[in-house]
Parts: sequence; structure tokens; C-alpha cells
Amino acid sequence: MDDFVKRYGYEPEKEPKPIIESAPDWLRLLYIENILRKYVDFGEVLSIDPIEVEPVYSQEEIIDKLAIQLKLEKVNKREPWKTTRILLRECEWYQFYNFVEIIGRSIQTREIQINRDVQEATEMGIMDPELAGGTDVLTVSLYQSYADYQRRVNELFKEVQVMWELDHEGNLTRVLPDDVYKLSKNVQQALREEHPVAYDHLIKSDKAISSIPLDPEITINQIVSAVESLARELVPEAHTLGQAVKVFRKESNIPEYLINIVQNLWDYSNNIIGGRHGQPSDSQAINASREQAEFCFYLGMAILNYLKTEEYKPNNN
Repeated sequence: MDDFVKRYGYEPEKEPKPIIESAPDWLRLLYIENILRKYVDFGEVLSIDPIEVEPVYSQEEIIDKLAIQLKLEKVNKREPWKTTRILLRECEWYQFYNFVEIIGRSIQTREIQINRDVQEATEMGIMDPELAGGTDVLTVSLYQSYADYQRRVNELFKEVQVMWELDHEGNLTRVLPDDVYKLSKNVQQALREEHPVAYDHLIKSDKAISSIPLDPEITINQIVSAVESLARELVPEAHTLGQAVKVFRKESNIPEYLINIVQNLWDYSNNIIGGRHGQPSDSQAINASREQAEFCFYLGMAILNYLKTEEYKPNNN
């Protein structure tokens, strides 16, 4: 957005706050005006910026999709552009992001069907094979392709610090800090072959922290289960992470202060609502927040990385 304010340096220099579990009205308007309108035929109201190719949706289809998602019995179809703007601006933040996904998946479905039809036409001799070789350009234009929709959404979200991005399957996933993302991938790679159970728990935690809305309990439970699984492999006689910690204290070269961190993570996970070992007493129950889940996820990955790279070495003294 190279506008007057930015072009001449009049914009206040302040770090934008990351957007995670919210969808400000200005963000919704940017999506509607700069992205959605390129895929929907709203008729004369958008004649100043006409769609260059056949639109993906009619105005009736887009209203129906919104009505289904928002569970509305009646919607105003006489003014589809106005109705679309109102519904997308007034829905819950997670419904807005869900709608972004719905449009993306619909574009993917349409794109697959178009290419399939062209392939069948080519095989039947209806379409010139040389033209069929350019299927992506001829039948799925830039405005119709999922790749273009994905690019537009991700560029907008990245510019305004929305911490979600569309993946190749049409799902919005959390954008992790670069260092955390690299650590996560490295740990996953290190566990995949030699420690498949710990790997599976880590993947489940990663998906939970990347979901909309984020699921704190599953994020915490699964990352701690990943640590527990790896610890049990390193200490075969241990049946829980708590028992493995006791062995670490007696027989390992791991500094005590680091062992205390593992112990505290274990204790915390057992005292959250929806925790790994049932419901704690009311006086101890912790309602885990998104921030707490993120902290546990990052900490759990660091512990996994430490145990795997340092390798637990029994103290034979």
C-alpha cells in the first residue's frame, strides 16, 4: 500500500501489533475491496473496476455461502454487495477467517474441475492438444486460480501483521517467528525416523497451535506428551515424565536447573483444565490461555531439541 502517508514519511513510526485472535474492521474491508471483489460478480456496482474474466461466483452464490456459514435464515439478496459487506464486517473474527478459507477451497475445487474438463475434452479430440498444453493460462486465469488467491491473501496478511497464512491445501495456519519455525522443523526432522511416537505428538501440538481458534489444552497436552515419549525412550524404566525426571536427577549429566524446568512443565500440564490426567481440584485448576500454550510449545520444543541433540547420558559415577 504505497499511499501518500507512507510515500512521504508521515506515518508514525511504531511497531504494528500482531493480529492473531481478532479481525479488525479495516482488515475485513481490505479483504473485501482488494480480494473478494475480484472473484465475485456483483454487477454494475463494481463497473468502475470490472472483473477481467468470468468470475468464480455469482452474487447469489456468495450470499448463500455466508448465510450457511453464519446460520442465517433470511438475508437481503436485493443488495448483494451491501449485504456481503455488512455480514463480513459484523461476523465473529473466526467466522471471517473461516470465510477466507471457504473461498480458497471453492476456488481450488473449481480449478480442479476446469482442468479435468479440459483434459477430457483433449482426450476426446474436442480441444487442440497444443492449446491444452496451456490449460492453466486458458482456463484458469490468474483471477481464478487458487495460487493467485493464496498470494493475494498472504501478501495482505503479511503486510498488516496478521499472524495467519493460507497453505497449499486452503487452510489458514499460524505464522510462527522464523527462529521458532526453523526449530520446529529441525526437531520434527530429528524425531521422525528414530522417535515416531514423540514425532506424532509434536505434529498434533503443532496443528493445535496453528488452528483457528488456537486450542491451548491440546497444544500443551501434546507437546508435553512428546517430551514424555522421548524421555521414556531415553529412560526405559520410566512410565511417566515425572518418573523420568527422577532418574535424570539421580543418574544424568543434565544440570539440575534444567531438570527443574522439565519438572515444572510437567507439573503445569497436570494442573490445567482439560489436562493430561483429568480435572484438577478447583483450587489448583488453571485455565490455559493462548499465551501460556505458546510458551509451553516453545519450551517443549527446546527441551526436545536439547534431549535429542545432547543425548541423555547416564551418570555412571
